[in-house]
Amino acid sequence: MKHQALVLEFVDRINRQDEHALRRLMHPDFAFIDCEGDACRWADRMRDGFRVYFDAYPDYLIHVDKLVNSGEDGVLVIGRTTGSHIKPETEVRETVVWKADIRDGLVCERRIYADTDAVE
Repeated sequence: MKHQALVLEFVDRINRQDEHALRRLMHPDFAFIDCEGDACRWADRMRDGFRVYFDAYPDYLIHVDKLVNSGEDGVLVIGRTTGSHIKPETEVRETVVWKADIRDGLVCERRIYADTDAVE
């Protein structure tokens, strides 16, 4: 349950566009992996990555429907997003799954799973 609470706080900070709090919740080795498998590491671009995304998509929100533990240190988030780079008519239909891996009490990876053929 501790990991789920951390992931919910992480989502809440994304929804509030609070990049400073997000940095405090991210492990130094944090990686974001998109639905095509491309990785963005903390040391590369993630220091400013959230601010750039929030500026580009100021209405972006993650809507959590369900959390599921995934092994000892992972949490799956099942839900949807609104206000992202995906067309609104696609967002309404799509269920998004992302996995958060936790290390040392911080989010060390956020990986999104989606049907990339449907997401345009």
